[in-house]
Amino acid sequence: LCIRCKQLTNTVGHICLRQSLFKILQVTVFGLGVYSYFCANMQATLNEQEVVRREKLAVLLEMGIDPYPAPLFEVSHSAKVIKEQYTEENKEQFKSVSLAGRIMSVRDMGKANFAVLQDSSGRIQLYVKRDEVCPGEDKSMYDTVWKKLLDIGDIIGVKGYAFITKTGETSVHVEEFAILSKSLH
Repeated sequence: LCIRCKQLTNTVGHICLRQSLFKILQVTVFGLGVYSYFCANMQATLNEQEVVRREKLAVLLEMGIDPYPAPLFEVSHSAKVIKEQYTEENKEQFKSVSLAGRIMSVRDMGKANFAVLQDSSGRIQLYVKRDEVCPGEDKSMYDTVWKKLLDIGDIIGVKGYAFITKTGETSVHVEEFAILSKSLH
């Protein structure tokens, strides 16, 4: 929170939402261009998407989920490796996979969702089923966090197993997920 305006601030540097359109000052550190953000004496306006995403961040924080800084998430496979090497014959090698990346799209099917996750190697489809992600009585991780609070652009980590869908696409059946970073723009 900003001490002056009591608003959420960016973790890259202080961005006071009451006082600013942001000026970018390029600073040279060890010969590399590093951008620092400073407040100007003008009013900043957030578009509707930025306001909604900040409200979702506030709800996540109230639920005890803090995406900043991202917790350590161990990655065992990349999207490219899973898509290129997974077959029905070697499925035992992919019975436990973990990968992290940015949500690129989501298709809601009620108690199940398909999403596309992009990591540094490429994209892979995720299959997220409510009863798999939330095996107990509490379904809030799926109903609230997955369906209402996650947006395209958010970075998540998933654990599960690889499989091939009825349409023939190699996918990851998600058994658990973690929010690693919330996209605010």
